Amino acid sequence: MSFNATYLNNVTMHAARAFLMLFILLHPTVLGARPRSITQAITALEQGDAPQAQALIDQATQEPSLQNLPCTWYYRGVIYEKLLREQITTEQAANCLKHTLAAYRKVLALTSRYTQYHSFAKANLYGLWAYYLDWGRRSYRREAFEDAITQLAIARDIRPQDPRAYLYIGVAAHQNADYDLAWSNYEQYLALGAKDPAVYRGMACIAFTQHHNPVQARAILAQALTQYPWDHGLLQEQVEQHKALGSMADWMSALQQQIVEAPRKAIYPYYLGYVCEQQGEYLKALEYYQKASKLAPREAALWQQQGLMHYQQAAESAQRINEMPPEAFQQVGRVHLSVYKEHLNQAKRCLKKASALQPYSLLLLECLRHVYDRLQMPASAKAVQQRMRRLRQ
Repeated sequence: MSFNATYLNNVTMHAARAFLMLFILLHPTVLGARPRSITQAITALEQGDAPQAQALIDQATQEPSLQNLPCTWYYRGVIYEKLLREQITTEQAANCLKHTLAAYRKVLALTSRYTQYHSFAKANLYGLWAYYLDWGRRSYRREAFEDAITQLAIARDIRPQDPRAYLYIGVAAHQNADYDLAWSNYEQYLALGAKDPAVYRGMACIAFTQHHNPVQARAILAQALTQYPWDHGLLQEQVEQHKALGSMADWMSALQQQIVEAPRKAIYPYYLGYVCEQQGEYLKALEYYQKASKLAPREAALWQQQGLMHYQQAAESAQRINEMPPEAFQQVGRVHLSVYKEHLNQAKRCLKKASALQPYSLLLLECLRHVYDRLQMPASAKAVQQRMRRLRQ
């Protein structure tokens, strides 16, 4: 996964939120007049004495006249969140988090939706959710899966109706071979109405390899492919399962029959082309991809696979040329060079079409850049690289 854009957005959000909080603390009229004891707690926090601020705000929450005031609980949340961030790697962090969340949720319970305290408490809860979500994803990138799951679980508990934490926990748990945890989070993700082909693939994989239930795995893939018929990951999972079951030949025969019965449907030659590609029958694969692209010229996946196939063929031609003795190259070298350049030009043509249909795909742009490099087109390669840089921002 790539989280660079999200990370930058979170950093920007945290900076804006910190400024807003400071403004609120220094300008009490923004949220209305505060009781004296609350002001004392905030003053202690501004002076850098967080323990004193904590003691004062805890005392304030014990005063009956202050217990039902939103400001009491809002500033308790602010103070405990400050303590949390200062002690984030200590044993006290869990207790600070508990009090922070309880305080902000108390504000939400005491206030109506469009009041200032309600809005600020809600924003602060969102900020905490984003903080732990980003922490979990950074841990995942380091392959620290246990830590990722721990932090993502906190994000999930802060916003239980947001599906994203369930997705990331499922992926991290799957990578960590905790298949039951992965399955339950995948299920919850789908139950919340979210959809992602990677989730279906993950569940199909677990059903097949861990539950030893190929029927269930096949049903999951069938359901997913009705929604994402061109998804490469789902198709790859289907191939792997057929290979494991020794049913590739039967599946190919079924696909050939479907092509005969539904000659105007591009999906069947696409699948058959992919199967041929996986078996090393590259020329047949190209034929089927070309047939599919004529039937569905607006599908980026069809042009992408053709482009990748031509690029692969070009790479193999280059390898043969490099391994060729000088005498042999003098005899047949021009032919091999011609084949090499033709595959590269075809790869460029197909990948450009795919990228035009799917302009935000970094994978396609990276492949296209490599093709331009091989064709010695530095200006085009630089333009693609700049476009990739803009997409990553």
